[in-house]
Amino acid sequence: MGRQKLTDEEKALRKQQRELEKQSKIDKDARQRLELTDMLKSLYEAQGEAVNYPMVMSQCKNYIEQYGYNYGSIRYTLWYMINIKEINLFSDKNYNGSVLNLVPYYYDEAKKYCEDSIKIRDDFKNFDFDKQEPQVAKVNVNRQRKLLHLTFDNF
Repeated sequence: MGRQKLTDEEKALRKQQRELEKQSKIDKDARQRLELTDMLKSLYEAQGEAVNYPMVMSQCKNYIEQYGYNYGSIRYTLWYMINIKEINLFSDKNYNGSVLNLVPYYYDEAKKYCEDSIKIRDDFKNFDFDKQEPQVAKVNVNRQRKLLHLTFDNF
């Protein structure tokens, strides 16, 4: 028993699906790259500076090749550093010519924050408020308080 031979139509359909998947990946990568460059442009413009695209994109390429990041994760890490950690990317100690210098240091922290946020959102979305039974605090009215009679004579 061998594999079933595909008709020319099935082969063409599979080839078309592979090309669509490849194009989809390229489109996603291009969209993420555009979003990152837009973010970088707005960051630099807010500081009154021009983006050194060759240096910044070279740095991105190195992060992608060396660490396995993608443009979207680099962008998210920058967002995390700015909005959550409130880091001034243009301070003298951080800047050094590029706002991407600290991305490798905050990447794992930003990734964990993202995963935790997704988990909380999903838990909240799946929580059923109607299923919770109300809990009544029981008070023991027969219990009497024991009063301690302390005097300064004991010390």
